[in-house]
Amino acid sequence: MKKVLQKIAWKTRRVNLKVSLLNLYLHDNQASWGFKLLGVDVNFRTYSLLRFEFRLPNGANVRKFTIDNWDIFFLSNVLWKEYDRLSDYYLWNRTDAQGWDKIKLDILGKLFK
Repeated sequence: MKKVLQKIAWKTRRVNLKVSLLNLYLHDNQASWGFKLLGVDVNFRTYSLLRFEFRLPNGANVRKFTIDNWDIFFLSNVLWKEYDRLSDYYLWNRTDAQGWDKIKLDILGKLFK
């Protein structure tokens, strides 16, 4: 039995998976408020059906209402990768975005800033 358990542990050593149905954050350790509905953490990336986390102004280190994390229909990471790709491309090529890329950069820039 010990060898079977060791084999299972060895085969699954690279798997990192966590599934949660509902998380409520009421001033957690990072002073965040919010919720996460159907959260899936795969290889240290978080995906959610619906997630909204924010911090309220406290007069010390948080000066205004701040949105920390959001996700709708598991799209946040996909949109972030596209924004990162486009912004890096236009940063290092030293050209201005035109057409559809400019529209995408404008919209994604407002979402992630």
